[in-house]
Amino acid sequence: MQANYHMASLAHFQDRERAIEAFDRLWDSPAPWVLAFTGFSGHGKSTLLDWLEVNRCQPQKIPYAYISVGEYAAEIRGALHHLLETRATNLRERLPSRSQKRYQIKRRAALEERNRRRLVLTQRQEMSGSQGAEQSMSADLVEALREMERQADELIFDAWLECMAALSNKARLVFMLDDYDLFQSRAAVGDLERFWALMERARARVPGLRRGWPCAPDPGQTGFCPCRRPRSAAS
Repeated sequence: MQANYHMASLAHFQDRERAIEAFDRLWDSPAPWVLAFTGFSGHGKSTLLDWLEVNRCQPQKIPYAYISVGEYAAEIRGALHHLLETRATNLRERLPSRSQKRYQIKRRAALEERNRRRLVLTQRQEMSGSQGAEQSMSADLVEALREMERQADELIFDAWLECMAALSNKARLVFMLDDYDLFQSRAAVGDLERFWALMERARARVPGLRRGWPCAPDPGQTGFCPCRRPRSAAS
């Protein structure tokens, strides 16, 4: 039923053969390894990803994850975590249970340590004496909390990459990132650059990894987008 629905949806598209062929060719050579489906809103880019999921990834048994990445603009580690945990994926079936457990343990430990340190700092602020000292502590606290977040993120990112490395023997694997326009419009440029740096590191560990996502016709007008580099694009 799901496959029939997506086939019916694709019947309303125009000139999508090139996009499908571009997806099929993604694994013909090591580069390019990113495929952007460009087009204006409402032209079926997201539905095309749905079609590729049902008519390529599932029947060809390609390990994949499909997420609405726009929901995670404020928290990159949430996007990475969801790539492994989302129901629209078969990565959990392909990942060794030991690798998944190790990732979960390290992720949980990093968040618990961050929360513990955060509690200690906030308690110290509440015990601060004078108003001037309290204001100074507040400024220091903000920076300390940011540093804690960065440290926790790095630990989680390393654990995520280690987990992904368990898929290094897969000849083909794909992340389909829907709502990328929303993601890049909401996230800070530094966070976008860090996200794609992590994607590059993941590909170094899993050479068969590819990315596909829909984006606006001129992504350079809305923020950082890897389409601005020499990549593969299908319009």
